[in-house]
Amino acid sequence: MIKVLKETYNDWLEVESLYDLAFGPGRQGLSSYHFRHGINQIPELSLVLRDEYEVIVGAIRFWPVRVGFQRTPCLLLGPLGVHPIRHGEGL
Repeated sequence: MIKVLKETYNDWLEVESLYDLAFGPGRQGLSSYHFRHGINQIPELSLVLRDEYEVIVGAIRFWPVRVGFQRTPCLLLGPLGVHPIRHGEGL
């Protein structure tokens, strides 16, 4: 059974390891990481999926950003990652 939980401070290393598996070690060079630099994720919208063994098999984060000339507040989705061996399971 999969549990959806809020990401906690103690989940950080496991989530980062999951993202490395999902996106590769060069993921932090992507342009989306530049938008998030120096900004804290929104804790209420940062979730993890834990399987029956309490392993994180999926994670999602949202970030507050401002876009456009008027710097309109928006949410940036990502990363959204699922462990490669769990792809195709609807997680």
